[in-house]
Amino acid sequence: MKSFIVFSLTLLVLVLGATVVLSLQLNRTVRKSMRTGLSTETILIGDSHAGNIPWDGPAYIMPGSGLLHTFLVIRELVEAQDRQEQLPVLVCPIWPGMFSRHQEGRYNGAFRDKWGAKFGGRLCGLWRAEDWTNNPSPMYLKVQMLLGNFQFRSESTFTRDNECATKPVNPKRLIFDQLNYPHSWFDDALYSKWLFHSINREVAASKATLIWVSTPTHKNFQIDEQVRTKYSDLFATSATANIHHIDLSTMNTFEEGFIDYHHINCLLATEVKKQIDSIVSETLPFHLIDSITPGVTNGAN
Repeated sequence: MKSFIVFSLTLLVLVLGATVVLSLQLNRTVRKSMRTGLSTETILIGDSHAGNIPWDGPAYIMPGSGLLHTFLVIRELVEAQDRQEQLPVLVCPIWPGMFSRHQEGRYNGAFRDKWGAKFGGRLCGLWRAEDWTNNPSPMYLKVQMLLGNFQFRSESTFTRDNECATKPVNPKRLIFDQLNYPHSWFDDALYSKWLFHSINREVAASKATLIWVSTPTHKNFQIDEQVRTKYSDLFATSATANIHHIDLSTMNTFEEGFIDYHHINCLLATEVKKQIDSIVSETLPFHLIDSITPGVTNGAN
């Protein structure tokens, strides 16, 4: 019995040691590969809403990831580029659904789908030691990151020359189901809000410029006005000299430009890209020039 206990403890120590070594190795490999995207170019970062936008430069895209992938990528890029004294412009598409119970459920395990199942395998290489103790992420997500080390799949989400979505409008998917947005859903999005504010803190303390882009949502996407105000307040209270917000959510009169009530295809995405280009062309290292496109929350004002 004693020998069995010793054997079990030894095996446990070896497994834990191997996990730590593997995690550190994956972290080094992924962070090194991310240097590929280091540049002074404008960088697109986000989930499938970023993936729908045509882009002829560097991008980091992971569908279904909400703000988790955006936070982990920006944290790495900001630190690396600050050391190199580069001044990138980071463009991050966002929409209210990133704070939904559906998205929160991917983090805490209340909602499980193929997208949430990829977090550990794809992102564990960007998960740091501090995230186990200081990060208020749900335990379910932490377990995913731990198990992700054994999937041997962690890799950079870097891409270049992203194509817009060519899918036509799907009338059935334009229907907005209020049941997916029950009472207090926005107030309950504690982790998603933490990610949002953490991203802003990383950028505010850096030399980078961040442009949040609220992407178009179909007119069927009718949420409570109080919630919409709270969503807008997130950007108003976070605006600084290098953090800005472009609200394109009401660019929704062209129904054929939607795939569903919150994803756009090439017909509308090209117009969104023009709006982004217009703002970026006005972007200076630390602020946007005054009197730019309406709908922009400018920290300089």
